[in-house]
Amino acid sequence: MQHRSPGHFLAALVLLGCVSTASAQGPDELWDVDMKMEMDGMPVPMPPMVQKICQPKARPDDRMVPMDKNCRMLESKRSGSRFTFKFRCEGGGSDYTGTGEMEYQGKDAYKGRMTAKGRMDGESVDMTTQWSGKRVGNCTYEDPSKQQAQAMAQVNAEMAKACDQVIEELMTPMVVGESAVCRDRKADFCARAAKVEQELTEPAGFEKHAQRDWRGALAACGRDPAPIVKQVCGTALASRDGAFLQKHCPDEAVAARKQHCLGRTYTSVDPSVRELCSTLGGLSYTSDAPVSATPAQNADGKGSITDKLKEGADKLKKFLKF
Repeated sequence: MQHRSPGHFLAALVLLGCVSTASAQGPDELWDVDMKMEMDGMPVPMPPMVQKICQPKARPDDRMVPMDKNCRMLESKRSGSRFTFKFRCEGGGSDYTGTGEMEYQGKDAYKGRMTAKGRMDGESVDMTTQWSGKRVGNCTYEDPSKQQAQAMAQVNAEMAKACDQVIEELMTPMVVGESAVCRDRKADFCARAAKVEQELTEPAGFEKHAQRDWRGALAACGRDPAPIVKQVCGTALASRDGAFLQKHCPDEAVAARKQHCLGRTYTSVDPSVRELCSTLGGLSYTSDAPVSATPAQNADGKGSITDKLKEGADKLKKFLKF
C-alpha cells in the first residue's frame, strides 16, 4: 500500500471542499455540509471537514457535488430523489475518473458518495468521498472561484511556513523523494545544508547541529559527511576537548587515552594532557615506584611534594618552639 504525504491529503480536501460560503443574508440557500475522504495508503483517516456553503436558490444537481474546477461531468441522471453521475478530472498533473450518487432527503437535506481512481499530482490515487448537507438558512451567493483562490493561497502560505521549518531543521525525508511535501524547495534545503556544513567543522557548531539529520542532508545534496567528522574530531583532539571526544569521536578518544594516559599517574602525566586524561580515564592514582630509605626525588632533583610538606612542618615546629 502506497504511503502518501499529508500535503496531498490537505490539497485534495481543499480542492474538493472549496465551495462558496455565506457572506450575508439574501435570497440564496445556506447549507451545513459535512465531508470526509478516505484515500488508499492514508496512514490514518482524515477528520471530517465541516463547512457552511452558500448555493444559488435555482441550482443544478451537479452543483451539490464537491469537485475541483478541473473536473467535468461525463454523464448524469436524475431519477426521483436519486442523482447519479460519472466524472473526469484532468490538469495540474492529475488525471482520474470516478462515479457517484446523491440522495435528496426532502428539500432541506441530502447525502452523497463518490469514488475516484487514477493519478493525482503524478501519483496513483484511489479515494472515496462522502458528504451530507442540511439547509440552515439564507445567504447571498458569491463566485466560488474567488474563495478557492483565497483558500489555496492560504494553504500555500501555510505549506511555505512548514517547509521553512523543515529546511531549518534539515528534515531530509520531507524534501527528498517524489512524494516529499517540500520537494520543490530542495535548492533552499541544500543551501541551508551548505551553511550548516561550515559550522560543523568546529566542536561548538557540531554540538549545535548534532540532533539534526545533517549527515542525510549533506548526502542528499551530493556532499560526503565523513570528512566533517574527521576534521572536527581532529580539532577537538588538538584542543584536548575530552568531553567532545568521548561523545562524538570514540575512536579518537580510545587512541588518545592509550597514547597519553595509560600507565601514568596524575602527577607524572604530561601537564598538557592531564585534564584530557582526567576525562578519558586511564590514569593511576597510586605510585608504582619502589619503597626506599632515601626520600624520592622529582625529576628536577628537588624533594617530592611530601618531603616539602614535611620540611615545612619541621620549620613551623621550630618557630613555635615545640
